[in-house]
Amino acid sequence: MKTFRVASLCFLATLGLVAAACAPVTPGGGGSNNLAPVPVLTATPTSGDYPLVVDFSSAGSTDPDGSIATYSWNFGDGSPLVSTADAIHTYTTAGSFTAKLTVYDTANKSSSATTLITTTTPPANVAPTASASATPSVGKVPLLVNFSSADSTDTDGTIASYSWDFGDGTAASTAADPTHTYTAAGSFTATLTITDDDGATDTADVAVQVNANVGPTAAANSNVTGGQVPLTILFSSAGSTDPDGGITSYSWDFGDGNGSTTANPTYSYSIPGAYVATLTVADIEGETDSASINITADAIPNVAPTAVAVATPSTVRQGLAVSFSSAGSADSDGTIASYNWDFGDGGTSSIANPTHAYLLAGPFVATLTVTDNAGGVANATTTVTVTPNLAPTAAAAGTPSSGKQPLLVSFSSTGSSDPDGT
Repeated sequence: MKTFRVASLCFLATLGLVAAACAPVTPGGGGSNNLAPVPVLTATPTSGDYPLVVDFSSAGSTDPDGSIATYSWNFGDGSPLVSTADAIHTYTTAGSFTAKLTVYDTANKSSSATTLITTTTPPANVAPTASASATPSVGKVPLLVNFSSADSTDTDGTIASYSWDFGDGTAASTAADPTHTYTAAGSFTATLTITDDDGATDTADVAVQVNANVGPTAAANSNVTGGQVPLTILFSSAGSTDPDGGITSYSWDFGDGNGSTTANPTYSYSIPGAYVATLTVADIEGETDSASINITADAIPNVAPTAVAVATPSTVRQGLAVSFSSAGSADSDGTIASYNWDFGDGGTSSIANPTHAYLLAGPFVATLTVTDNAGGVANATTTVTVTPNLAPTAAAAGTPSSGKQPLLVSFSSTGSSDPDGT
């Protein structure tokens, strides 16, 4: 006897008889006409070391005569059931587990599918290996250092964290490759601590030497150290050095209120005197040093003036004026600043061309002194002869010399004379 399902009726193909409606037994219950859903279970991965995270999927599950209404996941390790279409589950112990997906259609008919998940005990964690480097590792304060953990490794996982102790009491850094500035001189040990994804740690040290700055040394030079003004000097800083860096600035003080910021200046002294020229050099850290040169600027030797004294007249009767002249007096390298006359009879004058009357007879030497603008002095003399005054001779005549009164007389001085004058 054969049974055929046609629509919702069952037929008995024997003797042409039609059997009564029937409902064959199907898994999971449901009406006699309902077809069971078809589950499809996919798991990725299906094996590995615990903790093993597995992605479960019901994609592809179908219901031939309807739709899937609910899902039920049993992961086989005693954990609670999950009712989502897809699930993620973590197996935390070693073993073999049968994961089962059960799907239910709208008539509550169900079907199940299973897969085997195998987990194994993971090998013991291998600690990471720390490697620390510093660039530069030696320098002068302040020293900026680039630290690197680039060669640190973890053979069975990943490095989860970094911690740098710079060894100078400052705050640690959690960057893999930090930079740090050392602000004090000394020997420091920077320590790198790394931690892997299983919590194992390792450390590595790197030495950093920070040296104190050594100041520069100044050397001041000049082509000459003395001479007459205007005195032009070529100054030089050759020989100035800085043993651990470079000289960044030069400052010259010429000692007369002037200066220069060039390394090798040229300067001219225009005023006589003694000067101290000082060079100050500075390095990149601001430390300085100075060196000095003594400079003597001499005045040009003064040429004394020339004095010329002339008296007109050179012979004169006492009481009469004499004109004195300094014409012809000169100063070849400057000017005559003052004139002083001593007339030889106690009289003086400070004008260039005075007049003077001698009240006494005799020879007198008049002296002219001229002084130039640099203090040079010259003298010149001239002799004046003063003769005594002779009395005049009087001659008197009257015409007539006698007669009766009233008598008109004409008087005459004819014959009167003055032998040395009028």
